[in-house]
Amino acid sequence: MGYESKVIIADKHTNNNWYEVIGDIDMCVMGYDFLRFFEKELKDDESVIIDNEATNVDKYGDKISYTNDIDTLIKYLENVNNIEHYRRIDLLLGTLKSINKSNWDNIIIMHYGH
Repeated sequence: MGYESKVIIADKHTNNNWYEVIGDIDMCVMGYDFLRFFEKELKDDESVIIDNEATNVDKYGDKISYTNDIDTLIKYLENVNNIEHYRRIDLLLGTLKSINKSNWDNIIIMHYGH
């Protein structure tokens, strides 16, 4: 069983409670185990622009969840990819590994169910 997942890389603007989308990758179906890394949720007064709308919930009505622990997410994806290769993981891994956190104010990785 899986969950339709879009992974969004975003940076929080320090003067506001909204996140700027830097990029996103449609992962299609990911296992529920993948969701455990996104343990934080956007607050009621925080939002991100998705499909030209400000929101803090996904298409299932769940709060958009996120992590700022990019290194742990990378390790998990490397292990999953070695067991069951899924070509979209390579794309996500390459993108996550290329992030230089010192270039961003508050970069996070969001999970958006759709």
